[in-house]
Amino acid sequence: MELREQIYNIISPGLEPDLANLKTDEILQAFQDSKIINKDLEPIEIIKKVVANYFDLSIPGMEQKNRAREFCYPRQVAHYFTRQLTKLSLAKIGQEIGGKDHGTILNSIKVVSNFIETDKEKANEIKELELLINQNI
Repeated sequence: MELREQIYNIISPGLEPDLANLKTDEILQAFQDSKIINKDLEPIEIIKKVVANYFDLSIPGMEQKNRAREFCYPRQVAHYFTRQLTKLSLAKIGQEIGGKDHGTILNSIKVVSNFIETDKEKANEIKELELLINQNI
Protein backbone atom coordinates (compact mmCIF):
# COMPACT_ATOMS: atom_id res chain seq x y z
CA MET A 1 0.00 0.00 0.00
CA GLU A 2 1.43 3.38 -0.98
CA LEU A 3 2.00 6.07 1.61
CA ARG A 4 -0.72 8.30 0.11
CA GLU A 5 -3.21 5.44 0.50
CA GLN A 6 -2.10 4.82 4.07
CA ILE A 7 -2.49 8.49 4.87
CA TYR A 8 -5.89 8.59 3.22
CA ASN A 9 -6.99 5.59 5.29
CA ILE A 10 -5.98 7.49 8.42
CA ILE A 11 -7.88 10.57 7.28
CA SER A 12 -11.01 8.89 5.91
CA PRO A 13 -11.10 5.17 6.73
CA GLY A 14 -13.55 3.15 4.68
CA LEU A 15 -14.06 5.76 1.97
CA GLU A 16 -12.90 5.37 -1.62
CA PRO A 17 -9.71 7.42 -1.97
CA ASP A 18 -9.38 10.19 -4.51
CA LEU A 19 -5.62 10.39 -4.12
CA ALA A 20 -5.16 12.94 -6.89
CA ASN A 21 -7.19 15.46 -4.86
CA LEU A 22 -5.70 14.70 -1.46
CA LYS A 23 -4.76 18.06 0.01
CA THR A 24 -1.37 18.74 1.54
CA ASP A 25 -2.91 20.03 4.79
CA GLU A 26 -4.75 16.71 5.13
CA ILE A 27 -1.46 14.87 4.63
CA LEU A 28 0.21 17.05 7.26
CA GLN A 29 -2.61 16.41 9.72
CA ALA A 30 -2.43 12.67 9.07
CA PHE A 31 1.31 12.68 9.80
CA GLN A 32 0.71 14.66 12.97
CA ASP A 33 -2.16 12.46 14.13
CA SER A 34 -0.40 9.19 13.42
CA LYS A 35 2.85 10.33 15.09
CA ILE A 36 4.92 9.03 12.20
CA ILE A 37 7.69 11.49 13.05
CA ASN A 38 9.36 11.80 16.44
CA LYS A 39 10.25 15.46 16.95
CA ASP A 40 13.21 14.48 19.16
CA LEU A 41 15.10 13.25 16.09
CA GLU A 42 17.90 15.28 14.50
CA PRO A 43 16.74 17.29 11.45
CA ILE A 44 18.62 15.03 9.02
CA GLU A 45 16.87 11.97 10.50
CA ILE A 46 13.48 13.67 10.14
CA ILE A 47 14.27 14.57 6.53
CA LYS A 48 15.31 10.99 5.75
CA LYS A 49 12.22 9.55 7.42
CA VAL A 50 9.76 11.94 5.75
CA VAL A 51 11.31 11.46 2.29
CA ALA A 52 11.54 7.67 2.63
CA ASN A 53 7.93 7.45 3.87
CA TYR A 54 6.69 9.74 1.10
CA PHE A 55 8.24 7.53 -1.58
CA ASP A 56 7.20 4.32 0.20
CA LEU A 57 10.77 3.25 0.92
CA SER A 58 12.70 2.28 4.01
CA ILE A 59 15.58 4.55 5.00
CA PRO A 60 18.14 1.78 4.28
CA GLY A 61 16.40 1.21 0.93
CA MET A 62 16.69 4.88 0.04
CA GLU A 63 20.34 4.99 1.12
CA GLN A 64 21.46 1.84 -0.70
CA LYS A 65 23.99 2.08 -3.50
CA ASN A 66 21.48 1.64 -6.30
CA ARG A 67 21.11 3.84 -9.37
CA ALA A 68 17.54 2.78 -10.11
CA ARG A 69 15.30 5.85 -10.35
CA GLU A 70 13.00 4.58 -7.60
CA PHE A 71 15.92 4.81 -5.13
CA CYS A 72 18.07 7.50 -6.71
CA TYR A 73 15.45 10.27 -6.94
CA PRO A 74 14.30 10.01 -3.28
CA ARG A 75 17.94 10.00 -2.17
CA GLN A 76 18.57 13.13 -4.29
CA VAL A 77 15.54 14.80 -2.71
CA ALA A 78 16.86 13.95 0.76
CA HIS A 79 20.24 15.44 -0.20
CA TYR A 80 18.49 18.58 -1.49
CA PHE A 81 16.43 19.16 1.65
CA THR A 82 19.29 18.39 3.99
CA ARG A 83 21.39 21.03 2.26
CA GLN A 84 18.52 23.55 2.24
CA LEU A 85 17.40 23.02 5.84
CA THR A 86 20.57 22.22 7.79
CA LYS A 87 24.05 23.64 8.15
CA LEU A 88 25.74 20.33 7.39
CA SER A 89 28.62 20.29 4.92
CA LEU A 90 28.24 18.54 1.58
CA ALA A 91 30.66 15.86 2.75
CA LYS A 92 28.67 15.25 5.95
CA ILE A 93 25.38 15.06 4.00
CA GLY A 94 26.96 12.50 1.68
CA GLN A 95 28.27 10.51 4.62
CA GLU A 96 24.87 10.51 6.35
CA ILE A 97 22.73 9.76 3.29
CA GLY A 98 23.98 6.95 1.13
CA GLY A 99 27.73 7.23 1.67
CA LYS A 100 28.13 9.64 -1.26
CA ASP A 101 30.86 12.22 -1.89
CA HIS A 102 30.36 15.99 -1.97
CA GLY A 103 30.23 16.05 -5.80
CA THR A 104 27.27 13.69 -5.78
CA ILE A 105 25.47 15.94 -3.30
CA LEU A 106 26.08 18.98 -5.53
CA ASN A 107 24.68 17.04 -8.46
CA SER A 108 21.62 16.01 -6.42
CA ILE A 109 20.91 19.62 -5.53
CA LYS A 110 21.25 20.61 -9.20
CA VAL A 111 18.97 17.78 -10.39
CA VAL A 112 16.21 18.55 -7.86
CA SER A 113 16.45 22.30 -8.51
CA ASN A 114 16.10 21.61 -12.23
CA PHE A 115 13.03 19.44 -11.62
CA ILE A 116 11.46 22.24 -9.57
CA GLU A 117 11.90 24.61 -12.50
CA THR A 118 10.89 22.26 -15.33
CA ASP A 119 8.57 19.53 -14.02
CA LYS A 120 5.31 20.68 -12.45
CA GLU A 121 4.49 17.26 -10.95
CA LYS A 122 7.89 16.92 -9.29
CA ALA A 123 7.75 20.56 -8.18
CA ASN A 124 4.45 19.78 -6.42
CA GLU A 125 6.03 16.72 -4.78
CA ILE A 126 8.91 18.85 -3.53
CA LYS A 127 6.49 21.47 -2.20
CA GLU A 128 4.48 18.78 -0.33
CA LEU A 129 7.67 17.30 1.09
CA GLU A 130 8.92 20.70 2.16
CA LEU A 131 5.70 21.30 4.07
CA LEU A 132 5.90 17.85 5.69
CA ILE A 133 9.51 18.32 6.69
CA ASN A 134 9.04 21.86 8.01
CA GLN A 135 6.01 20.70 10.01
CA ASN A 136 8.20 18.12 11.76
CA ILE A 137 11.53 19.90 12.27
